[in-house]
Order: sequence, then structure tokens, then C-alpha cells
Amino acid sequence: LHTIGINAEDIIFSAKDACAKAIGARNDEIFFTSGGTEANNLAIFGSIEAKVRDGGKVFISDGEHPSVNECAAALEKKGFEVSLDSATHNLYDIAGIRIICHYIDDVYHVADMLLSQSDVTLLKGKDYIKNPKENGYRSLHLILEVPIFLLNEKKYMRVEVQFRTIAQDFWASLEHKVKYKKEIDPKSEAEIKKELKQCAEEITKLDLRMQDIRRKINFYKMNEEK
Repeated sequence: LHTIGINAEDIIFSAKDACAKAIGARNDEIFFTSGGTEANNLAIFGSIEAKVRDGGKVFISDGEHPSVNECAAALEKKGFEVSLDSATHNLYDIAGIRIICHYIDDVYHVADMLLSQSDVTLLKGKDYIKNPKENGYRSLHLILEVPIFLLNEKKYMRVEVQFRTIAQDFWASLEHKVKYKKEIDPKSEAEIKKELKQCAEEITKLDLRMQDIRRKINFYKMNEEK
């Protein structure tokens, strides 16, 4: 029996290592649960305990799993203000989509096509491609209101859509790992961030150069067709 238990433990730890490696986390940040209810309890109470402790405001949507509603009721008894006015009225990124394009021109072209839809409303936009963040981050962010179709009704939800090139996404995924790797010492982190910013500038130059080559290819192709 002990051998079976030890083997099972080894399998679990191997699975944790694989999951952690896949998402850029530490294995002690990976937790397995028996199901969705336990996972919801762990996520909700764990985050509340880590961040708030002594009351605050909790937003939940009006169509949650029963386990989420039970957590909300328990938090309300502890003094938290639980808003059932739906997170859709208080959060801008309740849903998120990332669209990866080949070229910078494509980013704006796809964004324009999306905004041309009659049932899509632009609420807010930030162009980090034309105005990069201090760390070199580049992406086009749009907060949209879009329709979702439920069983008996249609509702409008807020969603954040991020547009970026393949190169920009590659950069952002690496920067994200640095941002959340707690074991990196401050000096090394500063050096890496400086190097990443330089890479962001080089990536932008490469994006623009590749885009220019694409335009030349399209120009030659159009002339041949004539």
C-alpha cells in the first residue's frame, strides 16, 4: 500500500512540474482539486484571504455556478459587500480576446473590420503600438460592448480585445514571465528589463521592415497581374 501511495505522489508531483513549466509558474503554485466546486472555493477564499482579509466589495455575475453563490453568501456574512448587480457593470475585462496578426497594418485593418460591425460598440481604446509603454510593451487594446445570446434573451457584455503582431506577442509572453517570476533577484530583473526594452525597439524595426517587404511583394504581384 505504501508503494502505491508513493508512486501516486510521484505522478502528482510530475504533473505539477509539467503544468508549472507550461504556464511559467512554480510547482508550489499549482494545486489540484477534486472538482469545480472545490476549485471555486479555493480560488475565491484564497484570493480574498491573500488580498483583503477585513472586508471589501466583491462582484459576481448574475449567472454563476451555485458554488460561487455559496462563497458569496459566506463572504457577506463576514462583512463583505457582495454586489449582484453583475460584474458586467463594474468590470471592463470580464472577458478577453487576443488577436495575433502577421503585420502592424493587419492589426489596424482587423480592428477596423471588427468596429464596423453594427452590434459592436467601442467604449475605450489604448494604442500602445503608436504610444508604447515605458517598458517597451506594444499592443492595441480596445474595450468593446458586444452582444451575447442567452436562452431567452440577448445581453451586451464588455470585453477587452488585444491586437498585436506575432513578434509583439512573442515579446509580451517573455516579459510576462519576467514580471511574475518572484525568484529573480532585483539586480538581474533590472538588467533583463533593460534588455527587453532594447529588444522591443529591435522587434518594432523588424516588424516595419517585414511589412515593407510585404508591400513590395504585393506591388510586384499587382503589376504582374496587369
